[in-house]
Amino acid sequence: MSGIRVEGNTSGNVAEVTAANQLQVTLPEVTAQGGYAVALSEEDAGTFTGAALRRALFVTEGQRLETGRDTPLFDYDFNATAQDTGAWKCAFTTMTMTEGGGFLLLNSNSDITAAHGCSLSSFRYFNLLTNAGLNVEFVGGITLAALANQVVEFGLFLPTTTTAPADGVYFRYTSAGLIGVINYNGVETTTGPLSALTPGTISNDFQIRLDTQRVEFWLDDVLQAALILPVGNSQPYITTALPVSMQFRNSGTVAGSVMQWKMGCAHVDQKGVDISMPFPHQQVAQGLTQQGLAGGVMGSLAAYANNLAPGAGVAMTNTTAALGTGLGGQFSALPTLAANTDGVVCSYQVPAGGINQRPRILMLTGVRVQSLITTALTGGPLFWAYSLAFGHTAVSLATAESASFANATAKAPRRIALGFETIVVTAPVGTLGQGVQVTFSSPIPVNPGEFVALVAKNFGTVTTLGVNTFLVFYDYYWI
Repeated sequence: MSGIRVEGNTSGNVAEVTAANQLQVTLPEVTAQGGYAVALSEEDAGTFTGAALRRALFVTEGQRLETGRDTPLFDYDFNATAQDTGAWKCAFTTMTMTEGGGFLLLNSNSDITAAHGCSLSSFRYFNLLTNAGLNVEFVGGITLAALANQVVEFGLFLPTTTTAPADGVYFRYTSAGLIGVINYNGVETTTGPLSALTPGTISNDFQIRLDTQRVEFWLDDVLQAALILPVGNSQPYITTALPVSMQFRNSGTVAGSVMQWKMGCAHVDQKGVDISMPFPHQQVAQGLTQQGLAGGVMGSLAAYANNLAPGAGVAMTNTTAALGTGLGGQFSALPTLAANTDGVVCSYQVPAGGINQRPRILMLTGVRVQSLITTALTGGPLFWAYSLAFGHTAVSLATAESASFANATAKAPRRIALGFETIVVTAPVGTLGQGVQVTFSSPIPVNPGEFVALVAKNFGTVTTLGVNTFLVFYDYYWI
């Protein structure tokens, strides 16, 4: 019989092995017989690197397992059909980019000319903390294999559009393949070739996991390479805070069937520490407040154009947004609505969204309104009773709630009383109301496709002439 026989000295029992030739082991069930084992976390099996990546757990002096919590900092999907100018800045030299079908397409015009390029970078910058790291993730890929002189870079850096970044960490893809790069003030340290990319496979997951001492490059959840901080560097890059960026450039003239790069999404996490940023603050930091959503109207959503004059005013109604639409802004009214009748000061419909615009909920945390007499009143006084109407599925405040299981369910407006404002009888120009401001301890949600409106009702005397101009502000964020 070959092999080694393991036999107990006292019991005479022999050890057994499994069908896979592994020794069968049962840990002691009695505390006094327990030994010690070192717990490790295996993050990567070493499929590509050839060596498994295992890290020890850490226990504090108080005998507590130390854990970290990731904080999402940025999450973006390229599912619109136009640039989101609230989140991204674009630069190019002849080479163009487009968006559609759920992807950003770099080099959409198949440019082959040397020193041409295009880039997209986030307005937001991401700070690398000394005691924690960042995780930067992209989903994308190539349409064809890269040709000589085609270069794609994506990661954390300030794009130059037509030349290599001057600082940062990023992936670089060329005809030589995919590599990872640490760039410290213009000095590059690179990995060897990483796994090959398959043309047409545009759902590759790229991750850069970094802290101040180490940068890891992952592809499809497999560790490809890790770079230790080069000697003489204080951190991976000297700028400390950088935007998420991507660029496609031609380092020379290109010949052949031209590659394009598709990018589906970009994501950044703060790793390892809880930076105590409330969720609304996380959303606001991504640009999800006081501006339009990707795939829709860009810029401010408030009806507050540059140099907007009060004008002659318009009579309010409770079935239309006669004074104007917008998520707050400036609105002028002829206060001639019948007494005790609600009138819409301003109304806004949350985008319903779809395949080219992510549907989001509008979370209202506060509202402020104040009025000013901009054309002298004839008559009055005005006693404005302000309220917030939200959740209705049509602009009219008379929208009725559907019966149970009615076809095409409709919602009536939900109403919140905000407060009173008074304007004296025959008020002259410049008469200012005291205003109303309300903060909601529980945010008011307005779902995709629903309306929100500021409403005013005059408990006083209907005027015959005069203009009352309202300034309306909503405090909100998108989720």
